[in-house]
Amino acid sequence: MLPKNLKHWLVYFSILLGALLMLTACADRGDQSVSNQEPVSPPAAGSSTAAVTGIVSDVDGKPLAEVGVAVKEGSVATPEKLALTGADGKYIWNLPVGTFKLAANKDGYAGQVLDVEVKAGDQQVELNFKLEKAP
Repeated sequence: MLPKNLKHWLVYFSILLGALLMLTACADRGDQSVSNQEPVSPPAAGSSTAAVTGIVSDVDGKPLAEVGVAVKEGSVATPEKLALTGADGKYIWNLPVGTFKLAANKDGYAGQVLDVEVKAGDQQVELNFKLEKAP
């Protein structure tokens, strides 16, 4: 039979050893796959992209600053983010090959949704928006 203090010491030692083993097992070993399968690229990931650019203006042709331009839908998944127009009304989106619906929205104006298609080999695709004042 072990003395009471020694039993406590063995319990603490076991807990410490277990924690040390867990930390060692979880140590950063670089990027490792959680699957035994080769990674599969999403459609069009390896294909070309094009810069979808344009100007957002009002119906009189005056460029509109700080208009949010976002991808609403697409045949290819895209990150959920918002491109804001500059003071010159210009925006840019880098999109892969596919078809997309881009939406332009600004407070005080009626939003507009336009379709755009990026084809293989395209370097740049132009898509301009004209927003009407909201009633």
